[in-house]
Amino acid sequence: MNIKSFIAGMGFLSIIALSGTGCGMNDPVYVVPSMSNTQYYCDQNRQMVMSLGVNNANAVVLYDGNTIHLQRDLIESNIYRNNTYTLFAQEGFATLEREGVPLLTNCSVVQPERLERSVLDKIYRG
Repeated sequence: MNIKSFIAGMGFLSIIALSGTGCGMNDPVYVVPSMSNTQYYCDQNRQMVMSLGVNNANAVVLYDGNTIHLQRDLIESNIYRNNTYTLFAQEGFATLEREGVPLLTNCSVVQPERLERSVLDKIYRG
């Protein structure tokens, strides 16, 4: 095999490889934020895991076996969305909507029973 045919073969393989990865398409490319996963506890004993990087335009939500990729809203920095889901996240609290209908509500990084105990402790301790 000579050098010209080797280079031509590699170029052809590169084009095939790139065509299968979605390069050149208008689909958004999602990047997983560089932050560890955080468990959120929501109403009705539901849970989700959220990865949200600091100053990152992307978020990933793991819920009910689904991986949901979201991008930060251009106007509101605490809102992340895609064509189906909207995530409202701020300081340890979150709500996830699907097509405008609340799916996960009153989500918090604190487990509900721990939150209730801490509130009760404050009441009793004065």
